[in-house]
Amino acid sequence: MDINEVLKEKLIAQNPKMGQILELMQQQNQTEKGNDSFEKLKMLNKKLTLALRIEIGKNKSLIQEMDELQEDYKFIDRINDDLASAVGACPNCWGILKDCEICDDNGGPGAYPVNKAAFIKFVLPIIKNTQWINQVVVKQSEG
Repeated sequence: MDINEVLKEKLIAQNPKMGQILELMQQQNQTEKGNDSFEKLKMLNKKLTLALRIEIGKNKSLIQEMDELQEDYKFIDRINDDLASAVGACPNCWGILKDCEICDDNGGPGAYPVNKAAFIKFVLPIIKNTQWINQVVVKQSEG
């Protein structure tokens, strides 16, 4: 038994009410320690909740950015397909890749039938509005 316990026993022996007071003080001290632990847990919970919200926010913005990039990719892929069909080229590589799974390096412009609607939409305006193209076409038709 340590010195504090000996003194406590003597105090209680001299004054029994002191024992009740000391017991209440000990209970209050334990409650305060419990409350202190509870407050620490509440603070830790707040920090973790905030960190989780930040991560969720990051993920939401990354998901939104990924969705936007996918939409951009789909748009570019559609334009590529339309332009390739307008000039009769392989939509995968335009005849540039030797190991292309679609054309095997044989898909340059003119390799496939031209899509008339795509040609009228994308190519014809260039031909109509470019003077030097008109001169080349006239020269080739004369020659």
